[in-house]
Amino acid sequence: MSARYHHSLTSSKFAADMRPLSIALAASLLALCASACSTESVYYSLRSMQKDACESNPDAYQRDRCLKDQGTSFDSYQRSRMAEPVAASGVSK
Repeated sequence: MSARYHHSLTSSKFAADMRPLSIALAASLLALCASACSTESVYYSLRSMQKDACESNPDAYQRDRCLKDQGTSFDSYQRSRMAEPVAASGVSK
């Protein structure tokens, strides 16, 4: 079996394994929002779930890349959100 073929099988299996996680993530997000949790607690809950998903990736390069993207603190996230232009949504300040 060639490495390229094996990689595509692994990626396909990983994508199939991620479907239930995506559904669980969406349900968790809905539950968190419905329970009126703070934005910060929702942010960290989602990051935790995303980190778990990263760690379950069988491809080491993709797993490391995914985990590296987890480094944004809530404060940095908030600052970047506030810096985004509001005009794109049609709402002016």
